[in-house]
Amino acid sequence: ALPIFISLLGVVFIYQTYKAQNQELARGHFRQQSGEIKQAVLERFEKYETILEAGKALFAASETVSPLEWKNFAHSIDIKNRYPGMISFGYIKYVGENQKELFVKTAKENFPNFSIWPETRQSEYFPIYYIEPSEGNEKARGFDLASEARRSEAATRARDTGNAQITGKIQLIQNSDQDRPAFLMLTPIYFNNSSQKTLAE
Repeated sequence: ALPIFISLLGVVFIYQTYKAQNQELARGHFRQQSGEIKQAVLERFEKYETILEAGKALFAASETVSPLEWKNFAHSIDIKNRYPGMISFGYIKYVGENQKELFVKTAKENFPNFSIWPETRQSEYFPIYYIEPSEGNEKARGFDLASEARRSEAATRARDTGNAQITGKIQLIQNSDQDRPAFLMLTPIYFNNSSQKTLAE
């Protein structure tokens, strides 16, 4: 079998958007209104998943994607205006324990202050590598999804199933001093130029 190299793409969207729609649903008195709100929530999630699929296509079309290429791609999507509630769009690198030192050294060529954090000893890491828009999200770069239970569970499910996964409610790394909960949607990328879609295959 060919070696499998796995990474993840992720979008973060704020909890308030999702919560507001659920509150409207809870107050709704008519079945039709409830159905319309449920549909709106589903459509919002589908939009986020569409972005993730577009990101996968970018990686599939290129042997490597540079930070500038990722930035230009994210800019072309026009996150702020076209995707209300979306905070960031990121590329999460899968790093095995024996790859960590080399990966960090290579990452510093693009981001001199890069590190995988929090510092832990484990068999695998899922650090955020590229993140856009970079303004306001710099603090999240290098954060290891494997270090936090809800992010880690979603990352593992996405990796193992080949399908997009959504975390439970999480606290934004960018605004850890503020009560601004959010969700993270993740989808895997398999780098082995095969038709493989899940880890089991």
